Amino acid sequence: MNKKTLVSLVALATAGAAFAQTFPGAGVGAIPDRGTAGCGAPNGPPLDVTFTVTDVFPPLSAVEVDLEANHSWVGDLDVSLIAPDATEHVLFASTGSTTVTGCGSSDDLLGIYNFTDDGTDDWWALGTPYPSGDYQTTTAGDDPSGGVATSISDAFAAVADPNGTWTLRITDGGGGDTGDVTAANLFLMGGPNPDIIFADGFDSAPPPVQ
Repeated sequence: MNKKTLVSLVALATAGAAFAQTFPGAGVGAIPDRGTAGCGAPNGPPLDVTFTVTDVFPPLSAVEVDLEANHSWVGDLDVSLIAPDATEHVLFASTGSTTVTGCGSSDDLLGIYNFTDDGTDDWWALGTPYPSGDYQTTTAGDDPSGGVATSISDAFAAVADPNGTWTLRITDGGGGDTGDVTAANLFLMGGPNPDIIFADGFDSAPPPVQ
């Protein structure tokens, strides 16, 4: 096999491999307050931060999302990630609350928070302000069983087409405390492009040139 053929085959194999992409969020800004005193339903109107995803091929093997946020009283916030097919996964919600009308943790957000299955920081450990770090997603509060670690990647593994608009939705379930999201990013690890190696209709890579 000559060097030119070897380089071409390596390029094809690399192009067909799984790859990761990061997509910046649009629509960041103030999180609308609930507007009335107390905690629990109904929440205020959502702040929807959107990510326009293109050129990602299934299956998804890893999903991460980060946000830079500033908000007093973290227990007010319900935050979830929604895929283009409407699959939804809670990042955190009603942190520290054990009843449906509980106000949860009064600790503040002031940092960059990355949600990943590799996270080693405990979202329900509490502390003010919450330190920036890598966190696992957790089940919602409002009952004593809340705060259990979950897998964000497993939640979206069955999404058939990752391309389209993903939404990071933030709502406020407690009156009086306010804040905003100043930046967010979505990270997706997709599968190989099925059209790159076999674009010529062959069932296998072309034979080497001698």
